[in-house]
Amino acid sequence: MKTTISFLVLLIFTVVQSFAQLSPNFNSEYGVSDALKPEADLKLKIDNFLSNETKAFLLSKKLPVTDINPVYAYRLKKQCCDEVTVCQKKIEELLILRGVDFSKYTAAGAVNYDLLKLTEKLTNLTVAEITSLRTATDDQYNKKANELEAAKRMYKEASLYYETINSMTGNPKLFRRFFPLRNAANADFFYFGSDGESKINFIQDVMFQRNFDGSNSVNAEVISGVLPFPRIPIKMSIGSTITQVNEDVESEGKAANKIPYGGYLNVSFTYPLFFSNTRVGRKHNLIFYVPLESRFNVDEVSNGQQLDQTYYFNEFSASFLMSIDMIQSTKAEESVSVFLAVRNSLFMGGDEFQNELGVDKFSLLQINGGLKWSKRFTVAFIVPVKSSENSVFQNQSASISLKFEPNK
Repeated sequence: MKTTISFLVLLIFTVVQSFAQLSPNFNSEYGVSDALKPEADLKLKIDNFLSNETKAFLLSKKLPVTDINPVYAYRLKKQCCDEVTVCQKKIEELLILRGVDFSKYTAAGAVNYDLLKLTEKLTNLTVAEITSLRTATDDQYNKKANELEAAKRMYKEASLYYETINSMTGNPKLFRRFFPLRNAANADFFYFGSDGESKINFIQDVMFQRNFDGSNSVNAEVISGVLPFPRIPIKMSIGSTITQVNEDVESEGKAANKIPYGGYLNVSFTYPLFFSNTRVGRKHNLIFYVPLESRFNVDEVSNGQQLDQTYYFNEFSASFLMSIDMIQSTKAEESVSVFLAVRNSLFMGGDEFQNELGVDKFSLLQINGGLKWSKRFTVAFIVPVKSSENSVFQNQSASISLKFEPNK
């Protein structure tokens, strides 16, 4: 009865995802060198990235803010990084200039600016800037410094903007494919295909899993979003898992069977270590994806049960996934891809966890592969390969799963 009620609750939420068994979701359009979607669609995802102040500043410097070629965006990003460095050096040279005695460089009423720049090592401030500051007051020096600080900030914003455009659809350089998500806009597009308006996501996908030992599981992601840590945005998800195991299985066997699927309550944090989406031939995209995930779980939560009778455990996992398009089309319902993934997880828990399993930690290696079509449906086989604890491995079984992603 408890399992039936929990199952119905999960269906009401309709927000199911495979946490432990399949690699975390991602947007297959991320990093494509010649995205099939219209350019206008990409513009929707980055149009609100820049502040109005920065847009006006970039236009005054003859730098583009719309209709940017992703490959050209990489060069624009480097240009803005160089300008940030120049602004910082100019700020440092302002301090030198404030202490300069211009009379030492004056001949016949004119300042020898070449000698001044050479002697005082003013290599970034222009002659025009030095001239305007020759008789400047402290307030004018402070105003100039504030202008340079503002320019530095806006160049940094622009650099991130151009970098985002390049990494989303520009087939970025190899080193840029390591730790590929550097800002929230990247992460929103990578995980959710977000248009930049939605910061919290509901109803991402629905998955049902049938295990060959007769047990069944449903994995539910109730809410998810991106934690916008500087340079390392992390996906956070809060969810629940229901697993039904045959009644004739012993207690330790039930726990060992259930744990790889996740607990009644789980909180996960995900970040991609590597992601590459490369065109193979003229029609196919080859994806390599290595996500890292940490997940905290609480299990055996039921009505009237004492909190100290529940048990918690942590899972740390790394996956390697390879996917290739078999059929690619501008119409999502016609696309088909196949994938193969390897996932290695380390599970660790407290005293109650050890009482349930007989061990306080173990590792589990799994392989899964399958077919995805219409960007909404996935069917996959999942096979446990090896575990550090034989008692745990003996209670694992292969399974087949079906996943539906209504928001794609």
